[in-house]
Amino acid sequence: MIVDPDFVTHWKTKALANAIGGMGPALQAMLLLWGHCQARKAWQFQLTPLRLAGICGFEGRAQVLWDAMMELPLIQPVPGELGWYEVHQWAEKNGQLIRNWANNYGGQWSPKGGPPKGEPKGEPKGEPKGEPKGEPKGEPKGEPKGEPIGYDRKGEDRIRTPKTPKGALDLEFPAQWSQARQETMQRWIAYKAECRKRYKPSSWSLLCTRLSVLADNELDACVNESISQGWQGLFPERFAGSTTSPVFPQKKERGGGGFFEPELTPRAEIEHPAPKGYEAAWAEMFDIPCPPWAGMMPEHQQRIRQKLDLKKEGGPDHA
Repeated sequence: MIVDPDFVTHWKTKALANAIGGMGPALQAMLLLWGHCQARKAWQFQLTPLRLAGICGFEGRAQVLWDAMMELPLIQPVPGELGWYEVHQWAEKNGQLIRNWANNYGGQWSPKGGPPKGEPKGEPKGEPKGEPKGEPKGEPKGEPKGEPIGYDRKGEDRIRTPKTPKGALDLEFPAQWSQARQETMQRWIAYKAECRKRYKPSSWSLLCTRLSVLADNELDACVNESISQGWQGLFPERFAGSTTSPVFPQKKERGGGGFFEPELTPRAEIEHPAPKGYEAAWAEMFDIPCPPWAGMMPEHQQRIRQKLDLKKEGGPDHA
């Protein structure tokens, strides 16, 4: 494994030390992560904050380490492969080591470990002596020895993780979403996959509508809160209009000494008032809780208005 001479004084090492609480934990995290790549003969892995903290031997909050390594970046998402992350620049620094691994596999090696699928396991050395006599009897039984097993390529140390639910890769993000917003939701989808849950296209569309009331940093805080608490859903209403902390109604004292909870009305609902009875119309059309009017997608608002107009006219309800 190749490590640069300025590894200890490199600005990324210093930045990581500032983020996670000291140079000792930072050096340990980097060396263990790069050593993990050499031991597994791979540099792309399925990662979550908890798995990354385990690989790096980090005893603090896993999300703190994850955020720091993603920002620097020391790890980065693999384009087009949900839940897979690459150790940044490991392959560039250890190119000769990778070529040594690939010598017996036609010069090819997968970043996830082992030769690419379908590649022959090495080339025969020298010319065959004579012709084979007879036909081979039967088919070889079992799998060939030495074949990489699992995503960590170590059969004795295999981490069994749930497969990505079918349909998860078919989810589409709204066109106006930023790259940071999409990466935040990819972490949430990966977390749901670990819980053996998946979104259907209809429920995914409604979730995107509910999340439209959040800014990018508010969405990141909302996802982090649900993952850290082990929740199965997101609660954007707690973060709408805030920076990174949940919003709770503030208790105010009234003249008699009692307390009451004031209603919080989003600014968007004041500027664009919701039609009367939209909650009931939503309940007739969908099987999930009704989001705030200001958080609905325009096509859902239009369908509800059409349904309410038909009810006022006394015509048939086809909305």
